[in-house]
Amino acid sequence: MNNKEENLLENVEQIENQNPNISFEKAALIIGVQILPQFESSLTRCVILSAGIKGEPPLLSSCTLTELLTGIPIQETLQKLEETLPEIIETSRNRKKAKQQEVQNISRRIHTPQSLPENHDNKSTQLTLF
Repeated sequence: MNNKEENLLENVEQIENQNPNISFEKAALIIGVQILPQFESSLTRCVILSAGIKGEPPLLSSCTLTELLTGIPIQETLQKLEETLPEIIETSRNRKKAKQQEVQNISRRIHTPQSLPENHDNKSTQLTLF
């Protein structure tokens, strides 16, 4: 097994050994706000909100800039994230377990010999032109 495979296995084991009951209050959340430009046909600016955890696809929602300034869309997005966080974490763990299993299967299929057999014949394999 090479260093990359060993590091991947160690990382997966560390994640599996972590507390399986990660709560919304203890998770580091990533929140993004993208304010789109105002179009000529529209009087308001659109906003895209994203919320999630590192390494996983975020939940997306949209609203207007005026609605965003009330704070309600952010609260609603965080409530959705709180409701779906256990499912997101479970999906993440399953994906990491599958990746670990794939690495183990690959390492079983690849057998690198300890030493290559030496060629005891002194025959030259070099081609000559003349």
